[in-house]
Amino acid sequence: MSKKRDDELQESIGIYQNLMEDMADLANIFIGNETLDDFNEGGDYEPLLKMVAEFHFNPENARLYTDLKHRINLIKKKVLDLSTQIDSNHKKALFIYRKS
Repeated sequence: MSKKRDDELQESIGIYQNLMEDMADLANIFIGNETLDDFNEGGDYEPLLKMVAEFHFNPENARLYTDLKHRINLIKKKVLDLSTQIDSNHKKALFIYRKS
């Protein structure tokens, strides 16, 4: 009976392999690099940093408030998804470790 390589075993039990890409997407949002999430419905580039700066000086702007809250909620979802993937990978990695 042949033993599976770690990468094959990880794949077979569904360890999520895109953690670094997901983290890079979040980092890009925070440092102002272009991401798909930074484009509004009209196709204009609207980075989070610019939105926060505009809101800082114009907090009564209802449209800006709504857009900023939407973007923050999207980021929260991305962070929650990343956290969930990390928890899942940890449990699966422990399973692999214990099987070795």
